[in-house]
Parts: sequence; C-alpha cells; structure tokens
Amino acid sequence: MALWRERIRPRAAWAWGAVAALALFGLPDCRASEGGCASGEACSCSGGDECDLGCDGDGCQEDCHSVGERCGNVCGNNCGQVCHDVTTCTSYCGDNCAIDCHSVSTCAVICGAGCNYQCTNASTCGVEAGAGSTITCTSIAACDVQCTGTCKVTCNSVSACNVTCPNGPPSTCSDGSFACGGC
Repeated sequence: MALWRERIRPRAAWAWGAVAALALFGLPDCRASEGGCASGEACSCSGGDECDLGCDGDGCQEDCHSVGERCGNVCGNNCGQVCHDVTTCTSYCGDNCAIDCHSVSTCAVICGAGCNYQCTNASTCGVEAGAGSTITCTSIAACDVQCTGTCKVTCNSVSACNVTCPNGPPSTCSDGSFACGGC
C-alpha cells in the first residue's frame, strides 16, 4: 500500500506517520505469556505505559487495553483487533480484518482489502483501507480515511469526516455515508 500520497490532508499526516513507522519497522512483541500470538490464537495485553502485540501469522484475536500511552497491534489476514482505554492505538492488519478502536485519543490503522474498521469515542481516527472495506467513525472530532479501492465510510457525530478515494472525490450516498465506488 502506498502510505504517502499527495492527497493526504496535512492534519492526518501525524497519524499516517505513526502507522508508516509501525509498518516499516515492525513491532516488538509484548506477549501476555511468552511474547505474542501464534497463528489463530487469542491474546491480550494491558497495564504499563506501552504494549505491542504481534501475530505470527493469520487469524489472531488481539486485545490491547488499559495501557498508559500506546498500544500497537500487527497481524496478517482474517484477524480481529481491539484497542481501547489508551492514549494512542496503532494497528496494521492484512485482508479481511475486523478492527475496533474505542475510548482513545488517537487511533491510526492500515488494513488491507475487506477491512471492517470501527472507531468510537476518540479525538482523531486515521485509516488507510483496501478495496471492499467498511469504515465507521462515531463520536469523533476528526475521521480521516484514505481508501485504496472501493469502500464505504459512515460518520456519526463527527466534526470533520475526510474521505480520499483513488479516483477523485467520494460519492455521497442517500444514507449520508460516503463511498469510493458505487453506493
């Protein structure tokens, strides 16, 4: 996925930078017991100032919560990621992932095709999502979405909902959502 495009809004650049660093350098594992998730496994991390969860493959269920400053999740395909009650959440996930980020200050995510991303009760949410993704932002100051293919974005109680599509501006659908591609 191209991380930096000229169309990205300047106020979202910090979120993309955090996720780009995460994707380029990877995350050290913070394993609830012995360091991380094996493929298909559930694991969680909480407490302390930082927590990073890594999945050794696909299908992990990661839960990072109640951490002082930062949670980070990395997973392959078909994963579930939850991040809450922390200052900053960063996530990287492949295709067909379900990501829930809530009760945070900042949430920054890169996910592949078929991503189902929900961000609730945050100051800022930023996501770069692949084709066929569904993004929902609720009770957010700013929701910044960059779709790399078709996607649907719904913003509820959001001060600034910014959607960037690969082929021009998004369509406004009859239900008030935005779409890259058809509604």
